[in-house]
Amino acid sequence: MYTLYGALAPPYSMKMRAILRYRRIVHTWKHGAVAQAMLAKVKAPVIPVLEFPDGTFANDSTPLIYTLEERHAARSIVPADEGHAFLAHLIEDFADEWLT
Repeated sequence: MYTLYGALAPPYSMKMRAILRYRRIVHTWKHGAVAQAMLAKVKAPVIPVLEFPDGTFANDSTPLIYTLEERHAARSIVPADEGHAFLAHLIEDFADEWLT
């Protein structure tokens, strides 16, 4: 099972939480001091941090999204049409880097 460590206010934590919920990927959500303690498990000390079922940890929401896309086919958030997928990737990257 996945464990997502984050906080209630940051948009990146909420984005990952929404994706896990939408895709119906079984996970637990932990926030507060428990989440802060997980920062030591990753290179860049920022949340959210995702713990994978094998016990490894990673963060940075965009690569996490693509890793989940590779591991779970159901309810993909990437459109099947290549043109639409390109636009979705472009919007996600723009929003992730510049909108917040």
